[in-house]
Amino acid sequence: MPQVLIEQAMQGDMESFAAIVQHCQTGIYNLALRILNDREEAQDATQEAFIKLYSALPTFRGEAKFTSWFYRIATNVCLDRYHRNKKQRENILPEYHDQLASTASYIPIIQTRRKFTKTRSGN
Repeated sequence: MPQVLIEQAMQGDMESFAAIVQHCQTGIYNLALRILNDREEAQDATQEAFIKLYSALPTFRGEAKFTSWFYRIATNVCLDRYHRNKKQRENILPEYHDQLASTASYIPIIQTRRKFTKTRSGN
């Protein structure tokens, strides 16, 4: 990525920022898809990463390669989303705990019936 493009984007040039988006969007999306394993979540994370990039551009000091710096931002966005989604999934389960527990109580009865049927039929 040309340094001039990065510097112009840091100065607020939207065309330069659009060029950065164009250059990086496929790689960032693929990163998000690998972490989140969900296309819609990956698309949302990609958009969020570019929003964070736009906000963080003035802090880029050039100590690291620009793409490495941006991939770290995108990775953090994806990991935050992953952990947030994991907590949401965990919070859903207690709502169904009683329902699952009542269903689970029938499993030993079903297994017992199968054993009894096999014994009576001689199998």
